[in-house]
Amino acid sequence: MGLGINKDLEPLVRQFRKAGGTVEVRRSTHVRWTKPDGTWFQTGLTMNSASELIARRKVASALADMTTTDDDAPLWEPSPDGKGKFWLVDADGNPQLNASGFPRTFSTETAARKAAKHP
Repeated sequence: MGLGINKDLEPLVRQFRKAGGTVEVRRSTHVRWTKPDGTWFQTGLTMNSASELIARRKVASALADMTTTDDDAPLWEPSPDGKGKFWLVDADGNPQLNASGFPRTFSTETAARKAAKHP
């Protein structure tokens, strides 16, 4: 199913499509992410690490907008990692990953809950 997009964004493509959005390669160097309400934004097809991080944040923000419910439940929930820190995990138990591909950790549950509300 690869789009030729940055390999780190491929999981977000699957999540975006599952949430009802569409993702398409446009003009050979850009990817258009279209939300179900018709709004869209673009990212690069291949990117350096800094622009990939910005794109990841844009997509995560759009996903949060697309998946909000009436009770405004966060997309991520804090979970202890067994080493005194907290991870953010989704409904399937998958941890939120940082830009290096490792689980993102927080020193306190309060910090994790704050980050879950503002990805």
